[in-house]
Amino acid sequence: MANFSKILGLASTALVFAGVAFGQNATVTGGTASQTPLVRVEGTTELVGEYTFTVTGTASATINILDILSLPVTSKVLQTSGVAYTEAVAVVAGSGIAYQGTVSGSQVTFSNVVIPAGGSSVTIANVRVNATSLTVGSGTPPAITESAFVSGVGVNSAVTSSAPVAYAFTGLSAQTVYKALPVTSSSNKGVNPFLVCQGYKASVSGAGLVGYIDVGENFATAFKGQGPGAPGGLPTNGTLGSEFTNNTETGYVPTTFTGGVSSGVTNIASSATMLQVVFSNIPSAVTLYVPTSVQADGTPANAGSLLLVTSPSNLTAVTASTSSSAVAGTAALTATSGSATAYYLFVPGSASSSLT
Repeated sequence: MANFSKILGLASTALVFAGVAFGQNATVTGGTASQTPLVRVEGTTELVGEYTFTVTGTASATINILDILSLPVTSKVLQTSGVAYTEAVAVVAGSGIAYQGTVSGSQVTFSNVVIPAGGSSVTIANVRVNATSLTVGSGTPPAITESAFVSGVGVNSAVTSSAPVAYAFTGLSAQTVYKALPVTSSSNKGVNPFLVCQGYKASVSGAGLVGYIDVGENFATAFKGQGPGAPGGLPTNGTLGSEFTNNTETGYVPTTFTGGVSSGVTNIASSATMLQVVFSNIPSAVTLYVPTSVQADGTPANAGSLLLVTSPSNLTAVTASTSSSAVAGTAALTATSGSATAYYLFVPGSASSSLT
């Protein structure tokens, strides 16, 4: 009997270790980008493409992900007390759970991500970067890369393949200031998009031609709508990838965020793309008027417009001046020490994919 007890004890121990070994069969493969968008080299919160890898195995696993970018990560912080959870999420296919990440430098950490038995793909979304350190030359735009170190219970630790998730390019085309535009009509338009401080007929009482500024996109998706929450029935971005299809400043918006973020907190962008136009050396006796709205000029038709707003923190549309000295549809800027700033908000048109 004594010998039988010892044998039984050894067998039980062997079974315990066999069970642990069986749980360590999950492997990590892949590492690819679902999108490789052009991002603005002027931007500090540029949204890179979604990054996906796969965890395979017969048993469930709980993993930790250290997501590694080639630039500093600037994803929006959604929880300011306790753990600084951000909008960056790891989404396990089929689960509907968006695990929130915390950011440190160029890395995002996702903890205790549950992989079901049989394995699943994991997609990392809403990663934003500061692209201002990149230099755009005449060759291929510089790439922004992403990879991940995956570890945890029930998985063989591994580093996923590094992949480009975006390329940086200049968002604004060369801006030209025209000072001596020949005036032939009261709405003298040029041939390039978004003529700000447009030329007006010099014979209008009280109004003198200063000139106009030519502002344009350097690539087709550089100007973006706000996204969910904005007027006009804008897209919800409720599915992965829709943030790029809809071309919005807002990223992917999960049904719910995990991580204890307060109810009602979302990652909706504060505004659409905004352009800042600064005027300097304004004489003290001069009142400078600018258009309250500017329609895109050129192709495609109905590509969008720019709306003069109060400030980046106050998106109230500025109303046109009623002064007899003003040209219709313009508003006076307030100059301080010879300088004044106009803020224009991009409003997508029917030809833009960012407006439904």
